Amino acid sequence: MKTITLIVVILFGVLYVISRIQTNSVQSSPDVNISMSEENANHSINVSQTDYPANNLPVKNIIADELSPVINEAVEETETPETPNYAIKLLMDSQYYEEEVENDIGVHRGWLGLYRQKNKYLLLPTTIEVKKVRHNLRDDKDSEEKTGRQVSSNIKLPNVFLLKNARMLRRGEVTTVFYGNEDDSEHINRTYRRSFDFNGEKYTLFVEDSSGEDGEHLTGKSKMVITRGNTRQIIYRTDYCSDCAWDLCWVGDLDRDGNLDFMFNLNSHYNSTCHTLFLSSQTKKGEIVRDVAEVCQMGC
Repeated sequence: MKTITLIVVILFGVLYVISRIQTNSVQSSPDVNISMSEENANHSINVSQTDYPANNLPVKNIIADELSPVINEAVEETETPETPNYAIKLLMDSQYYEEEVENDIGVHRGWLGLYRQKNKYLLLPTTIEVKKVRHNLRDDKDSEEKTGRQVSSNIKLPNVFLLKNARMLRRGEVTTVFYGNEDDSEHINRTYRRSFDFNGEKYTLFVEDSSGEDGEHLTGKSKMVITRGNTRQIIYRTDYCSDCAWDLCWVGDLDRDGNLDFMFNLNSHYNSTCHTLFLSSQTKKGEIVRDVAEVCQMGC
């Protein structure tokens, strides 16, 4: 009897142990599956990383690199530069601050210069020289510091302006109908109006202003307008005007396409000059001229 009872107790004990093992196995199986799924996921990520040929960079870096130009471009689109990045370089035979001239000190080839020889105007190949000098407004006479840059050309004729990368131009005589430096530049105010007849076309320059203010002085609502026949174009406007002063500097057919080109000083501040060249051969539909080059100088 004791033997049978002992056997029964042992059997119950064995059954209890087996049931506990099965229970533990079922409870632990989700953890095992999660661990396996994480491992598979990590393996999948690693495989997809190797699918990118971009120097085996991690996926997140590749995505960031691909998106960053788009992000930068969006920022650049919302930030309007103060001046356009013109392909044609323009300089005057003049003195500049060092930061206003891109060219290093020395001689530079590949330029064109418009020169006046008595009653003729000639566009000629030239070299320019940039010298380090004392700036007559910034540097003291006794100072050894030279923050000025003197720009000059190797052709010793009165120079109107200097150009580089102007591949649409060729050397030779240039028809000129107005050169402001002969009688000082022609000042442009709100009452300004001047016309030029050229090759059977009438060009008229004038200023429009919507400020409602009295007087002749330019304002932040002033616009420089040109017309030719029935075509009208606003060629310059500014939202800021601190005693700004505009001048007509030169008018002629620089690109020799039979239409007039213009050089203005168009600045928004009394302490600066911004010479801007407009060509007729570089226009888009509906335009009379288009600005192609600019150089600005500050005063004291």
